[in-house]
Amino acid sequence: VAMKSRSMSAAPHRFVSEEDCDCLTGRERVSIVMLAAARARLVLDNGPLDTQSEKGDEACRRFLKALDATAQALNIEPAPRTYRSQFTQKYRALFAGEARSYRVDML
Repeated sequence: VAMKSRSMSAAPHRFVSEEDCDCLTGRERVSIVMLAAARARLVLDNGPLDTQSEKGDEACRRFLKALDATAQALNIEPAPRTYRSQFTQKYRALFAGEARSYRVDML
């Protein structure tokens, strides 16, 4: 049975404007809009997120990149990554240090 892939239908709207909130900088506002746009491009596979197809994988990578950019733009401190010390050596190599690390293959 072939599964149909489709992009998420919700398009990013102008939900973060200067008139709505003067508490965000231009960089913060742009990053939020870009994150919403990346989310709208995620590919669903009859419900779940598609990360197996080339299109789905690329859309997810772009979303994770936008998520990281938004977190940085908003100066959101990363959560402690001390739990990584419990990872196997192989996983510690993938997630080295205390930095955020978003990987499609680990979702």
